[in-house]
Amino acid sequence: MTLASWITLSRIILVIPTVWLLGAGHYGWVLCLILISALTDYLDGLAARKLNQISDVGKVLDQVADKIFVNSVFIVMAVIGSIPSWFAVVTVGRDFLVNGFRTLCASKGVVVPADIWGKLKTVFQFVLMISLLLMPAYNWFVKTVLWLTLVLILFSGVSYVRKMVRIMEGIR
Repeated sequence: MTLASWITLSRIILVIPTVWLLGAGHYGWVLCLILISALTDYLDGLAARKLNQISDVGKVLDQVADKIFVNSVFIVMAVIGSIPSWFAVVTVGRDFLVNGFRTLCASKGVVVPADIWGKLKTVFQFVLMISLLLMPAYNWFVKTVLWLTLVLILFSGVSYVRKMVRIMEGIR
């Protein structure tokens, strides 16, 4: 297994302490783990490019790691009241839809890599998590980041689905 894949796997492992500490109210530690997770998201791609370790497995694993981490944190944040529950439902629903289409494409031998909208969505999701931990009062800044993140979640989801439908139509 490549260095990039190990870095990606570390992000999945970070879910366990992050979710536990978030539920226990240890927000300082959660902030540190979210920052580490965001750093691993950057570093796995950097390692893959610099060490020429880009692979289909790595592309898929990176996206899965992002979704496991982000969705887990947003679900717990909804449970503890940091974000509206509908936001977590939309986030998780979008990811199930996109991953379903990705699985369909993969069954035809096509790996659909992350695009700029998906990457930007992930950046905003991490910014939202960090903002919620630093400014728990749910002020105008956090509300703005939440709504921008929602727009990116929906836009990137539609973009991926449209792209994958075209791919599937071209394979038939």
